[in-house]
Amino acid sequence: VQEQESISVSGTVSTPNAPANVGFLVSGKVLFVGPREGEFVKEGEVLARIDPTDFTLSVKSAEAQTANAQAALGKAMHSSRPELLEQARIALERAEDEHRRMKILYDSKSLAPNDYLKYKAGFERAQQEYEQAKFGAQKEDKALARAAYDQAVAQLAIARKALSDATLCTPTSGYIARRSIEPGDTAAAGYPVFEIVQMEPVEVNVGVPETDVHRVRIGQTADITAPALPGKTFQGIVRIVNVAADPSTRTYMTRIAVENPERLLRVGMVAEAAIHGDRTVAMATLPGETVVRDPQG
Repeated sequence: VQEQESISVSGTVSTPNAPANVGFLVSGKVLFVGPREGEFVKEGEVLARIDPTDFTLSVKSAEAQTANAQAALGKAMHSSRPELLEQARIALERAEDEHRRMKILYDSKSLAPNDYLKYKAGFERAQQEYEQAKFGAQKEDKALARAAYDQAVAQLAIARKALSDATLCTPTSGYIARRSIEPGDTAAAGYPVFEIVQMEPVEVNVGVPETDVHRVRIGQTADITAPALPGKTFQGIVRIVNVAADPSTRTYMTRIAVENPERLLRVGMVAEAAIHGDRTVAMATLPGETVVRDPQG
């Protein structure tokens, strides 16, 4: 008879993507933990929360600092109210009049230089205050006020992000494979506390001997069975054939994608794969009952 050639290999069930290890970005006391191992979670679902008190207070403090910086920036960028501008103008006129009279005395040698310099400094200060009241702060002061405001806004954003990070959400849909945190624990920043795996589709990771690897290519179909699931056969497609052999086993890693809608195949299960080759081979067949074993074996 003519039958399609088959390459039989064994391996284990794995996920097409590496498991997602999820942990807090901030540290604190854990108040709530949601799903347990084996439960399905959707993307964005809350996994755990830590005490947000400190982060909430940091946000309020940053908001107050931002409001102060915004007020200072507004004062630096705009002229003063009309009544303050009028007060500055009157003060300038008085200082200018005193400076003019003192300069006459100074020019006639009737006023000591130190005394004259005091009036001159007062006049120049009144000029600066009037200019600031009329046009706002100097260019350098405006730049400093702008920088202080931008820094306060950045600090507020950091504080709000820290508050948001106190709630841990899953970045992807999948099943909880590991949970290593409980309410009352202290979470450490950056330490994974959940492992999330995808169960559909899955992959069967097999090693093809070098004597058979020339008969395996991407796109071939395969029948998948698992000793843990007797009577069940799954259909798969060869997705990857490695170009280098494993030095310890002299086999070529091959990944077979398998649809797993009922989630019967689980990560870590032993699986057998019969990869369908491209050739047909002729073989002789006999009924099973015609093969007997004598007493000597």
